Amino acid sequence: MEKQSQRKSGSYFNNVSLAAMSVCRKNMRKLRQRIIIGFSICIVGFAGTKPLYAAERVAEKPLELSIWYPWTDKYDAYQRTFLETIEEYNKMHTDVHLIAKGMEMEFYREKITTDVASNDVPDIYFCYSDEYMRNIAASGRILNMDPYLKSDMDEKREEFHDSMLYNGERYALGFAESVGVFLVNTDLLQQYQCEIPTDWEDAFQICQIFTDQGRIPFVCSDDSDIGFRMYLEKFCMDEAGAEKSLSIIKGDKKPDQEFKKGVEEFLNFMNLGSFGGELRNTNKVEEDFYMSRIPIYYAKSSVIGNLKLHSNSLANKIKLVNFPGNDVLLGGASECFVINKNVSDPQEAVSALAELMINFSNKLEENGWAISIYKGGRIKSGVDSDLWSELFDITNETDHYMQYWEFATSGEQQELFALTSQQLAFGQITAEDFIQTIEQ
Repeated sequence: MEKQSQRKSGSYFNNVSLAAMSVCRKNMRKLRQRIIIGFSICIVGFAGTKPLYAAERVAEKPLELSIWYPWTDKYDAYQRTFLETIEEYNKMHTDVHLIAKGMEMEFYREKITTDVASNDVPDIYFCYSDEYMRNIAASGRILNMDPYLKSDMDEKREEFHDSMLYNGERYALGFAESVGVFLVNTDLLQQYQCEIPTDWEDAFQICQIFTDQGRIPFVCSDDSDIGFRMYLEKFCMDEAGAEKSLSIIKGDKKPDQEFKKGVEEFLNFMNLGSFGGELRNTNKVEEDFYMSRIPIYYAKSSVIGNLKLHSNSLANKIKLVNFPGNDVLLGGASECFVINKNVSDPQEAVSALAELMINFSNKLEENGWAISIYKGGRIKSGVDSDLWSELFDITNETDHYMQYWEFATSGEQQELFALTSQQLAFGQITAEDFIQTIEQ
């Protein structure tokens, strides 16, 4: 009886256990079905969205993206703002971490050319727009961002948008306008009874007055990017017009008399001693300007922020002008960032860069250091900076931009211009030699 009771008891508990297990299995099957259905919905939902900015991402370790930039000077407003933007991004995102590395601009320009050729580049890196960027895109080494952007970045001007395209698709993201403007130290001009120049004739007269006193009137460095080429391009643009000058330098048209006059006027300006006895590096000539030794500096507008960081008291004495008028400006949206085609996560890289560029450009405007290329930026009254307001007026009145020639040309034409313009500035060839080389 006891054994029978035990068997019955055991059978009872076994049956209960089996029943419980059966129910459990059914519940588990339902749970698995719910999980599979839910996961499928998530996948469909995720696949149907293409976020413009940082997407939600779950990972054990954050995705690290390396990024190169070309600003290193402690007084460089772009460097300070860029690093602040990087830091804020990293604090806001736990799934993606940006690792930034900076290097001096002139060294960067040389390094990036060789590193792109060998494909030894980071995930994201600073570049120049237009033909410069298109050459790299044509080599297949940078990412087409269009498949990963939900919508376009909405630049203020069509020409800014076009500067970032290759074959009609986006391969670069820009941030701020870079235009040539004259920064004039009004106090220093007044000391020599000179008025703010409104045309090149006024500029030549200022040169004569200052050089007669043993003073250098205009800042010009030996830097190919921000030095003598800007003056050369400005002279030619003012004499021959922007569209014609670009066509000539690209080899699509033959140099005419107006273009030749522009080259000759540039040399005449140099020969007056406008830039001193010899061209010096950027740091030295800029220091002379910051110390009020030289009154006028034709430079890229990014200098505004640097000037305020160096000496805000001097910045209050500076006036921006663009003679002989604001119909055409040299420059445009010439600086940008691109993404290595071999980046491990293209979606995250594009989202991170898009967010970074918007925030970077907005911060530059908020500080009164640059004009954002995107719509929706601050209005003129929103920035407490006379220089920014003057730059706003100049760019707002401009009908057209002529891109810096170095970035508007490509291949052999670009190399030819880079070499011959340097030889021209250093007195190694004549104006006629320069023009004949372009015609060939």
